[in-house]
Amino acid sequence: LRRARLTYGLHTSKSFDPAVHDERHKKWNRHRESFRATNLFKKFVTVNQLLPVDHAACHIFYPTHDRQTRVSFDVVCTEKESAMYSDEEGMRVLGGVTVEVPEEGRARDKPVKCTMKFGLTEIVLTVESLKDGKQERVPIQFTA
Repeated sequence: LRRARLTYGLHTSKSFDPAVHDERHKKWNRHRESFRATNLFKKFVTVNQLLPVDHAACHIFYPTHDRQTRVSFDVVCTEKESAMYSDEEGMRVLGGVTVEVPEEGRARDKPVKCTMKFGLTEIVLTVESLKDGKQERVPIQFTA
């Protein structure tokens, strides 16, 4: 086992909820004709969390609109236990990856699985389009 040195997650967005999200992160999405909350931080592991070597944390995401053909993810970290936004003070982008998704179909029918695997010296971020199996993988150094 090892302890996570930082809190790690991804930069993402989702439907804007005025009861939850800050107005400064409210952005109009012309494809969905609705507001999105941007610069959200989706946590995968928390600082000081005990992790076995090669621990994998996964979340499912969806494109922001139906005609989207690529989905990009940035790995973000902080020394804080929790954060809501990826642009808060102390947040750092460590790297990122983009995966292609099928052009046809609705966004909600094109899930993308994001897995962060925590090894001894690096995180491996794997993103996979579950509709067609396309996959991209990128190593990210803990010390980046």
